[in-house]
Amino acid sequence: MNFENRESPMSSEHEVVFSSLSLNNNIKISKILEIGTFDGMNSLLLSKIFPNADIDTIDLPYTESDFKNFYNRKNKIDEFINYRNNNLKKNNKIQFFEKNSINLINFKNKYDLIWVDGGHGYPIVCVDIINSLYLVSSNGVIMCDDIFFNLKLSQSDRMYNSIASFQTLNLLKKENLINLEFIFKRVSTNENCLEQERKFIAILKKTIKNF
Repeated sequence: MNFENRESPMSSEHEVVFSSLSLNNNIKISKILEIGTFDGMNSLLLSKIFPNADIDTIDLPYTESDFKNFYNRKNKIDEFINYRNNNLKKNNKIQFFEKNSINLINFKNKYDLIWVDGGHGYPIVCVDIINSLYLVSSNGVIMCDDIFFNLKLSQSDRMYNSIASFQTLNLLKKENLINLEFIFKRVSTNENCLEQERKFIAILKKTIKNF
């Protein structure tokens, strides 16, 4: 895989977790959902790590203002879309859905692995997490990117940096609806020396409850 032209070349520990899951004989991953396609490189990575899995990835329509105005895409929309689409076309097991992720409430598939990496603030990430709990298979794994522990609500925004994921996940854990663990997103000193800027990845599984 060639990462030379990638918008965000920094590696993240979720790639290590994906690789570890692919080697776990107790977890069969045949269907994957990615919320937040971005440049398509993560979908392509998943297709390499899980060569037998079908991958559904969803992102905003390019006509929506949040797509056009964030992640430095405003003046190069066509270039960005072409780069993303070329990455997605490299594996025919990747299926792209150009929709707001709240539409996942109407999806019928079950997924063995779900990667939540869309908008990070309220209300989107809260909806994405709840939808993921309905869409994940009984033994499936959900992972959420960019979790801040110590960010204040007043410092949060709706797209990049937010306390929303942390608050939503901890409420679900408090009600014993999920098993939840956190790992560092990155392990370098520069990324973790300032507590308020430290980011994590959440790894969770749905608990089975009978009513």
